[in-house]
Amino acid sequence: MKQDVLNICTSYIVLLIGKVLYDIIFLDPPFRTGLLEKAVELINDSIAPDGCLVYIEHEKENALKLPEKYHLLKSGNAGQVTYSLYEINSGSNS
Repeated sequence: MKQDVLNICTSYIVLLIGKVLYDIIFLDPPFRTGLLEKAVELINDSIAPDGCLVYIEHEKENALKLPEKYHLLKSGNAGQVTYSLYEINSGSNS
């Protein structure tokens, strides 16, 4: 778990320094750790512009709460896992 937190912190620093815009982001953190919610908070307009796709896997029993700008494109279940594909659209370009 300490290594996971370190990896997230390191990734966050790289994101801040690199100022890279992503077309797709994959989120599949260890379940039942609270890391998914923290990862979602790190995704902001400076790295994920409108049109960016976000693929998320999480435990089925966890009701995922996402910002309004996440628009569900597709979702399904496999065993105890829910997988979903979202498109970020803040509505500012409409």
